Amino acid sequence: MKKLLMILAVCCNIYAGHAQTITGRLVDEGGISIEYANIILLNAKDSSFVVGCVTSEDGNFVLSNTNLTAKILKLTHIGYEDLYYPVSETKTNVGILKLKTNSTTLSEVSVIGSKPIFRQKNGSMITDVAGSVLSQVHEFSDLVSQIPGIVRTANGGFEVFGLGAPIIYINNKKVQDQTELRQLSPKDIKSIELISNPDAKYDAEGKAVLKIVLLKKEDGLTLQVGSSAKQNRRSSYGNDMKIGFKHQKLSLSANFSYDNTKNRSILPQTKELFLGENTHRYTQDQTAKGHLTNGEWQINMDYEINDRHNIGVEWNSSNNKDNEHRISMLDYQLNDKVVQLTDILNDYTNKTKYNHVNLFYNAQWSKLLSSEFNLDYANNNNKYNQETNETTASVPKLTISIGNNMLDIYSGKFAFDYKLNEKLGLSWGIECNHINISGSLSSDSGNTPSSNYSDKENKYAAYAEAKLNMGDVLVNGGLRYEELVSDYKNLIDRTGDVHRHYKNIYPSISLIYNKNGWANTLSFTSRTSRPTFRQLSNSSYYSNEFMYQCGNPLLKPSDSYIAQWNTGYKFINFSASYTYMKNYISTDFYTSSNNQNQIVSSYINYDKIQYLKANLNLQKNIAWWKPSLSLGITKPFFSCEYLGEKRSCNTPQLYVMANQYFQLPASYLFSVYYYYNSGGNQGAVTLKPYQMFNMGIQKAFFDDKLSVSLQAQDIFHTMRFKETENIKNIHFQQTEDYCLWNYSISIIYRLNKVKTKYHGNTSIKNELDRL
Repeated sequence: MKKLLMILAVCCNIYAGHAQTITGRLVDEGGISIEYANIILLNAKDSSFVVGCVTSEDGNFVLSNTNLTAKILKLTHIGYEDLYYPVSETKTNVGILKLKTNSTTLSEVSVIGSKPIFRQKNGSMITDVAGSVLSQVHEFSDLVSQIPGIVRTANGGFEVFGLGAPIIYINNKKVQDQTELRQLSPKDIKSIELISNPDAKYDAEGKAVLKIVLLKKEDGLTLQVGSSAKQNRRSSYGNDMKIGFKHQKLSLSANFSYDNTKNRSILPQTKELFLGENTHRYTQDQTAKGHLTNGEWQINMDYEINDRHNIGVEWNSSNNKDNEHRISMLDYQLNDKVVQLTDILNDYTNKTKYNHVNLFYNAQWSKLLSSEFNLDYANNNNKYNQETNETTASVPKLTISIGNNMLDIYSGKFAFDYKLNEKLGLSWGIECNHINISGSLSSDSGNTPSSNYSDKENKYAAYAEAKLNMGDVLVNGGLRYEELVSDYKNLIDRTGDVHRHYKNIYPSISLIYNKNGWANTLSFTSRTSRPTFRQLSNSSYYSNEFMYQCGNPLLKPSDSYIAQWNTGYKFINFSASYTYMKNYISTDFYTSSNNQNQIVSSYINYDKIQYLKANLNLQKNIAWWKPSLSLGITKPFFSCEYLGEKRSCNTPQLYVMANQYFQLPASYLFSVYYYYNSGGNQGAVTLKPYQMFNMGIQKAFFDDKLSVSLQAQDIFHTMRFKETENIKNIHFQQTEDYCLWNYSISIIYRLNKVKTKYHGNTSIKNELDRL
C-alpha cells in the first residue's frame, strides 16, 4: 500500500511539473508593447503544434497546460521578424522578449484589409497608421488633420476641437517644438492616440494629449532631405534635413530646418464705445504683409546601457525673426460724425532666441518596477521693436516702442511604475519647476504706460495612480497634488506687486468596459489652465492713439471638471462630455483711466463657463476608397454684461469634417478634405460660419524613397474668421483673413527607412507653451 501511494505521488509530481503555465511579455526594439501577436508553443522534437494564444493590449501572454519537457516558443506579428525561443520545465516566466522590425515588410507589401483605421481604447481614440492608407500620406501635417476631433486653426496649425492645442508625446517623450513633428514620416508611425480626458499622471494643465508611437527599424545610417514651396499672393519656401546613425546601443541624430514664409493678412475691424449718450466709433481697414524667417536645430544622443537602462541628452535651439508691415486707415466718428481720419503705418520686428537642454535616464529595475528621470533647462530671449507713424491732417507723429523679455526655466521629474500582479498596477511621481521672468516695454507715447517687471514661479507636484484589471472591466483612479507660489514685482510702481499661492488636488477616475468588440469608458477628471506669461504681464503694446493692449497680473488659473463617456464599435466611435470651468479666462475691453475715449484690450476672469460636447466618427475601408466622416458639436453656457444688462452667449458650434482617400494604380494617392464650422459662441465671442476645401495628389518613386506631393489648400478662399464681441460698453467686430489658401509642392527624399529617435522626456512643455 505504501509503495502504491509513493508511485501515485511521483506520478502527480511529474504531471504537475509538466502541466505548467508559460508567461511573458512581448515588446518591439523600442520597448513598446506589441498587442495581438501570435504566440505558438511547438514540440522541440517534431515542431508540432501544442498550444497557442495572442498577446494582450499591454503585450503580455499566458500559455496554460504546457505538459511537455522540451518546447519552443514561436512569436510572430506582421511587420516583424519571427522569433523562436526555447523554454524548459524550470523556466516558466520568459520575461520580456523583443521582436525586430522586418525592414522590407512594410515597403514591399501593401496590407489591405477592412480593419477600421480609428478605434476606441480605454477612453482614447486610437488611429492605426501602420498598414493603413494614412501611412502613405506625404507629411505629418497631412496625417494629423485626418484624426477625428482634430481641426484646423486660424494660423494653419491644428488643435483638439473645443480643447485647444494638445500636449504631444513621441514614444513617451514630450515634444518641445514643431521641428520634431515636421521631421516625422507617416511611414514610420505605428499609431497615434488622442486622449481628450487625461488622468492624474499627466500635468494638470494638459487639456488633451496626443501620443505618437513609432515603428522601430534596424541599425544603420539614415538621411532625410525635404524641400517645399507655397504660392498664394506671396511666395514661401522651406528646407529641412535630418541625419541619424544607430549602431547597437548607441543612437545619434541631428535635425536642421529653415523656413522663409511670406504672408498677407486682411484684418478690418470696428470698435464702438458707448459713453453716456455718446457713441465713439473707430473703423480700421487694415492690410498687413509679414515675413517670417526661422532656423531650428536639434541634436540628441541616446545610449542603451543594457536592455533595462538607457540614458540620453538632447539640445534644441531656434532663431526666429518676425517682420510685419501694416497699413491702415483709422476713421474716428463721434455720434456718426467724422472727427478724425488718420493714416497709420506700422512696422514691427520681433526677434526670439530659444535654447533647451534635456537629460534623461530610464530604468527597468525589475519585471515589476520601472522609473523615468528628467532634468531640463530652457532659456528664451525676446526683443521687440515697433515704429508707428500716424498722419492726421498732414501732420505726422512717430511712436517708437521697445521691449525685451528674458525667461529661464529649471525643471525636474521623477516617475515610477510598479506592477503588483496581472490585475493591479501602481504609478506615482514628483515634479518641480522654477521659473525666472523679467521684462520691460517702453513707448514714447504719452498715453501708453511703460512697464518693467520680474516674476518668479515655483511649482511642486506629486501624483499617484492605480489600475485594476478585472477581465472585461478596467478601473483607473488617481490623485494629483500641485502647489504654485509666484511673486510678481512691478519695478516701476511697487503697489502693483502680486503674490500668489495655490494648493490644489486634482482627482481622476475612469471605468472601462470592453465586451465582444464594444468599448465603453466613463471618466471624470479635473484640470487647470494657467494664464500665459503675456497675459500675466503688465506690458502695454501700443496700437494707435486710441488703443493699446496689456496683460493682467491679477489673473487666476482656470479650473475645469470634466465628465466624459466614450464608446466605439467597429467603424463607429462616439463621445460625449460635460465641462464645468471656474475662473474662465477671456478677453476684456475697458477705457483708459487717462483718456475716456481710449480703449484698452486685456484679459479677465469670469466666474464660470459650462460646455456640453459630442463627437461622432464613421470610417470604413471600401476597396481603394477610404472615406471618413466626423461630426462634432459644442454647446456653451455662458453670460456676460453688455450695456448694463446680462447677455447670454449660448449659441452652439457644429463642425463637419469629411476625408476621402483614393488609392490609385502606380503608387498614386488622391485626397479630398472638407471642413465646415457653423460658428457660434466661444465665451463672449460670436463666430460666423467658415469652411475649407482641399485637394491633393502624391506619387512615390524609387521604392518609396522619393515622395512628391501637390496640394491645393482652401481652394475657394473661404477660411475667413468673422467675429463679434459685446462686453461692458464696447462692441467689437473684426474679420481675420490670413489668406490661408495656397498651392504647394513638396519633395521628400529618404536614403532609407532607419529611424533613430531620442527616448527621453521633458518636464517643462506646459511652461514653454505659456510663452
